[in-house]
Amino acid sequence: QVDDNKRSPHDFGLWFTKSKFERQAMLWDSPWGRGYPGWHIECSAMSMRYLGERFDIHCGGVDHIPVHHTNEIAQSDGATGAPCVRYWVHGEFLVIDGARMAKSGGNLATLSELAERGFEPLDYRFFCLGAHYRAQHTFSEEGMVAARAARRRLLDRATELAELSAGAEPPGPEERAEEAWREFRRHVRDDLHMPRCLATLWGLVKDPRVGAAAKLDVLKRMDRILAVGIEQAAA
Repeated sequence: QVDDNKRSPHDFGLWFTKSKFERQAMLWDSPWGRGYPGWHIECSAMSMRYLGERFDIHCGGVDHIPVHHTNEIAQSDGATGAPCVRYWVHGEFLVIDGARMAKSGGNLATLSELAERGFEPLDYRFFCLGAHYRAQHTFSEEGMVAARAARRRLLDRATELAELSAGAEPPGPEERAEEAWREFRRHVRDDLHMPRCLATLWGLVKDPRVGAAAKLDVLKRMDRILAVGIEQAAA
């Protein structure tokens, strides 16, 4: 439906003087009347205020592509005369029982609720790393249990490697370990392909031909990107 009050059907609101809420919490005086900014201009203003007119990475859900981020690009690029963002990274939906997980759908699982069920926040992070960010990922109790078990195995192995290499001289580079690191980095650069990164990590963990110290050194490097607790377990 086209709003006949618009000069163009593609125009979107920058400033609102009427709210759908009875008691609008945030209101400011402006040349256009007392009101509040539209959602799209809010984001342009905040990003320019804290990140500058141009920045590298802008994230969001796939549902932001057709309207919100399209409008944000139009106003930010229009204001500065140059592209505001180098890379747009849009995550697919987390799915539960066949439906998108959302607060509005009443099927949201919070970190505090997961903690009450015995999971650590990094277990959830490990679970999320198991799917590419542009692929829908199905959330389930079974999936979380498997992620927790896999992460615990990984941390236990990191602790063992630390004990095996304790007191040893700093390791020289081992070609198999360094090749795993190069492969890991290739997957990171390939549109943040975390599932392949994890596959490379597990391949290194299970490789009997790599020494404990060299293996742990590369696992710690990987954890600076994955951030699943390897460095802490090996401390």
